Parts: sequence; structure tokens; C-alpha cells
Amino acid sequence: MRLPDGYLSGSCGEIRFVLHRSFVPLAKEICSVLESLEGGKVREDVSVFTKGRGNVYLWEKGEERFVLRPYRHGGVLGKILGRRFLRPERFLREVEITELARSRGITCLQPVGVAYYGTLFGIKGFLMSRWLPRSTTLEAWMRGHRPTLYVIKMVAKAIAEMHRAGIEHRDLNIQNLLLVEGCDGRLTLSLIDFDRANFVSRMSLKKGMRQLRRLDRSFLKWIPEESPWQSSWTRMRFAVAYCRVVPEMRPLMMAYLRHVKWYERRYRWGWAIRRVPRSH
Repeated sequence: MRLPDGYLSGSCGEIRFVLHRSFVPLAKEICSVLESLEGGKVREDVSVFTKGRGNVYLWEKGEERFVLRPYRHGGVLGKILGRRFLRPERFLREVEITELARSRGITCLQPVGVAYYGTLFGIKGFLMSRWLPRSTTLEAWMRGHRPTLYVIKMVAKAIAEMHRAGIEHRDLNIQNLLLVEGCDGRLTLSLIDFDRANFVSRMSLKKGMRQLRRLDRSFLKWIPEESPWQSSWTRMRFAVAYCRVVPEMRPLMMAYLRHVKWYERRYRWGWAIRRVPRSH
């Protein structure tokens, strides 16, 4: 199994880890935190918050904080297998893709590494990354702020540059975009959660558009309909900023905007059907 460049492997008891060399001195403490979590005990230096499919943990170590995210299957597989995987390659792949994105100028959370251990029916693993202070998801930020051209253009440009770099993000949504406030009050954007992401030599327009539709779907699902963000102006400004970086996407983007109300109705019908209780 090939390790990402700059990472070292090791073990603490039953837990195996692959950590960036600068974090190897923390290996024993990381394993201790994970052992307590898997034993059903949350330590005083660990806090829990919910994101996406389940809990994510925040570990405080001195002045630094680290995010510990358990790997989980999604969809039907999630209901059957939960957190169990056959091999750890998927965990290492996320670290590799994240580091590749960082090397190509994409702002991402710095990976600390992964840790995993065997169970009776498979492998369970965690991704560890550095916490960005004064950060919030784009979803949470949208709920508390009105649309600004600066934020719209920043989000569009970051995603366009990711696509131009050949990074295919399989779960592009407004919870996987972090807005970070600097000491001067200026906002920057960081992309997170490259689980199942992929690198291609050239991103096809159809794949890029599929990811943009997924992003828009999350926006429709999680942002209230009465929000000022739910406007044609917001989408148009996003499209213009994205197409300045990827101009060949313009025909697909314009076609989507012309039919966006139809897509919105289809999405909302689907969500409504899923919420209908099933008879037993």
C-alpha cells in the first residue's frame, strides 16, 4: 500500500495510523483519543458536533484543535455496512487527493492523517485534520448573512479553479465549503471532505456540471425558500464568476439556469416523497 508523500505509518496497539511526519509525535495521544471514542467515552478535551451523516469530533490539544471524522458509507450501503470497510485504501486516497489539491493551489484543510483498526466484519477508520479557527460552513454563514458579491465570486472562483486543476469532488455541497475569517476580518474559503474525490487529467464539462448541480441542490435543500440567497441574481453572479475561469462551461451553465425552476420543482417533489411515512 503506497503512502502519500511526507507521511509515515505506524501503530499503537490495535490502531494503525498514517500521519504526516510533523504530527507523528502526537500518535500515542491520537490513538488514546480514538480508543476512548470507540469505547463509548467522550473525553473532556473532545467535543462532538453533527455534520452530514453523523458525528464529527473536535479534539483540543493545547492551543491547537483537530477534527476527527469517522468514515461512513452513504446511501443504501450506509444502512447495511455503516462504518465498516474492507480495506483502508479509501482513507489514504482522501489524504492523497487533498494533498494534491493543496499542491495545485486549492485551499483545503491540512490533513493530519488517518487511523484505522480491524473489527470482526471489516475496518473502521478516521480522518484527522487541523481545525481552522474562526471558520463556519457556507450553509451556516448564508443563514446569518445577506448575499454579497465578494462571497459569491470567491466561492465560484474556488470551485472553478478546483475543476480546472482536475479535482473531481464527489460531495460538493454548502456544508463542505468553509468560510474563514482572518484577523483583519477578511473572509477566505477552504474546501473540505475529499472522501471519494478523484483526480483526472482533464475535467469533463459534464462532470463539472454534475458537481455544480449537486452544489445547487444542497443550496435548495438547506437554505430557506424565503432567504435572499434564493434569487436569480445570486445564481447569475455565481455563473458569471465561474465561467470567467472555465469559459467553456458557459453553454451548459446557461442551459441549467434556463431550466433551474424545473430542476427545483423536481428536487422538492423528490424530497417530499421521501418524507412520506411508509405503511408497515
